[in-house]
Amino acid sequence: MLLSRLSGEVPNFEALARASPTVRSADEFDRADAVAAEVARLNELWSDFDEETAIQINLRGRLGEYDAGAGGFPLDVFAPGTFVGGSTPITYRNASDARIFPVPSDQGRDVVAQTDAGLRGVTVSVTLDRLAPSVVRAGAIEGRIAEVVVTGAVGDELGRYTPTFRELPDDNGGDLDADAVAGSIGETLSIPVAGSTWAEILPFLEAQPFVFGTGGNFSGVLFSIIDGELKTQRPLDQYRDLTLAFGPTEEAARTAFQQGTRRSFGFDAPRPFGALDCSTPGVVDRCGLLHLEKVGDVDILVEAVTAAELTGVRYDTEAATAPFDPAAIASMDRIETLVGYQEQELGGPGTTSAAAHLYYAGDLTNTPIPLHDPRAGYSDRISAKSMLWVVDGQGDRTIYVTRSSLP
Repeated sequence: MLLSRLSGEVPNFEALARASPTVRSADEFDRADAVAAEVARLNELWSDFDEETAIQINLRGRLGEYDAGAGGFPLDVFAPGTFVGGSTPITYRNASDARIFPVPSDQGRDVVAQTDAGLRGVTVSVTLDRLAPSVVRAGAIEGRIAEVVVTGAVGDELGRYTPTFRELPDDNGGDLDADAVAGSIGETLSIPVAGSTWAEILPFLEAQPFVFGTGGNFSGVLFSIIDGELKTQRPLDQYRDLTLAFGPTEEAARTAFQQGTRRSFGFDAPRPFGALDCSTPGVVDRCGLLHLEKVGDVDILVEAVTAAELTGVRYDTEAATAPFDPAAIASMDRIETLVGYQEQELGGPGTTSAAAHLYYAGDLTNTPIPLHDPRAGYSDRISAKSMLWVVDGQGDRTIYVTRSSLP
């Protein structure tokens, strides 16, 4: 009912009533009255739902190992990608803001002593407000975590906290369209964006250490650019489309090229970036894949997927988006999501998929899915004209994955 209310739909009250335990337990003589009473109750509940409705959920969780840098215990119930299952799932809009249960280090042992012996189990009461239909999971509700209460094994409260929420303004605060956003991000990261011509991106490619590319169904490397020198086996103007990979090392560029073109050399095949380690410390390095199609006699960049990294910045801080024009970030929507890189691939301790904030401009098409793996190829299941993933690279390393595309 709440999802229907948030979606602007009116549910079938009689069908809901007949499915309720009260009606199902009524006998044939009382059933009509039971249905009427339940319909009346549901209508009253329906009228009470409004924009200020909040919900509270009690979950069983456990404390992770104390994180001295973060000043608290990680809670597994807020791990990246975690949601509350059920016929109407519930997702969190700000799980990363709530993941650490803040506890002073000198109180840590006492807190652990009050959890389930050996398992560090706790009860986590989560209050969610600002409810809305989920953007990333069809048929689900998403909400902002407004308060968290952690209770120990015997019911004693161990602490409560209100997560900080880096909220975008209601009107997004920016007026740049998706093309302008893509251009701004491209300028910040010094990468080409969709809509550019071959002539416009060639100086960029000539500045890259290694570029390998192919055209159409050509069975191998059709052309390369190494140290600014273009070498090609055949004239490139013979091909209706070109796909190329660039990277900071020959191995990185060749791997991206081989994986990114291994189907029939199209752009929708898997294309891993390895550990996304395009790796000059302290520098926003670039690696990625570009796909061009011929429009008339001109080769136009129709899709650009790139990865870059920045060290010295934690992804879950406002500093993670500081390199970008505030107007561009303010013109984008934001959701929490995952990417298909395991934490251990990025230097972390576990096999959990890496957390990310996805900023996007332009409408998301079709039904999005919650797990987005830049290495496994993009599809229309999750697609917008301009996209920026701010990825948890573990520790003080943030990874930026971008995508710009033409319709």
